[in-house]
Amino acid sequence: MHDDLEARYHHTSPAFLKVMPEGFTMGGETVSCIEVSIQDEQVERKLWDQGRLLCHSRDGRRAVKTRKPCRVCRDQLRCTSQIVLYVLYDNTPYRIPLNYTSAENYLAYRREVMNGDADPTDIMTTLHVTPRGSWGEVSFTKLF
Repeated sequence: MHDDLEARYHHTSPAFLKVMPEGFTMGGETVSCIEVSIQDEQVERKLWDQGRLLCHSRDGRRAVKTRKPCRVCRDQLRCTSQIVLYVLYDNTPYRIPLNYTSAENYLAYRREVMNGDADPTDIMTTLHVTPRGSWGEVSFTKLF
């Protein structure tokens, strides 16, 4: 029991599902297409300087370390936003950070689903990776 509590305490966030040009990588296996249930979505902000992470916000509103609100930060024009999806794949929770093009695809998919009086968290979604050279682009399709 003691080990379970400690493990949950140190690992409260799901593992990342890595997006590669070949597909989604998890546990040494790579697949180009997965069926998921989107559980949640969030916007993260990161400020980079020559490959070094200077500031990070998990909610897109407040810096993790300094607790400074993003809306009053003078560096906000230099930081980048990223959508992170929380999904269930094969009954296992994962996080998927989306690059810019994949995020645009998700926002278009989200608008389409919501215009049909549904919510992305209420349906099953197929995610497919298209290779784009050194990176993979994620596309979204409503399954049911």
